Amino acid sequence: MNDILIIRKPKTNVELEKEYQLRWRILFEPWNQPKGSEKDSFEKEAEHFIAILNDRIVGTARFHLLKEKIGQIKYLVVDEKLRLKKIGSNLLEAIHYTARNKGLRYILLNARESSRLFFEKKGYEVIEEGPLLFNAIKLFKMKLNIKKIKRF
Repeated sequence: MNDILIIRKPKTNVELEKEYQLRWRILFEPWNQPKGSEKDSFEKEAEHFIAILNDRIVGTARFHLLKEKIGQIKYLVVDEKLRLKKIGSNLLEAIHYTARNKGLRYILLNARESSRLFFEKKGYEVIEEGPLLFNAIKLFKMKLNIKKIKRF
């Protein structure tokens, strides 16, 4: 049986809460961060994306306008059991498509050391070392020139 992956925006508050739960479980819970720490001040104005496989949310990402012509990706996560199945790539492609349609020139993000290579393969370049997250995780500030995106 072929599984069908769907990338779209959450349609209900229940889906949005499931997005937050997955985000917290993968990015914050392992570092003993409290529930609620997975949200920030951009949640209401940001565009949220979810990846659905077999009626289950298995990946999420969030995109918001940082300043004129520049967007930012935050909280791109995929269920640990489903990594290397192009779910993250599909979420990223949906964001790239959105950014291009909005006329943006650049996308910025802070990548954990463990995901840096993933973003480099997608055309992102390290512009500087970022802050240390939770006093333990090395981050890299990365940038993508939208014009370098080849696939749509």
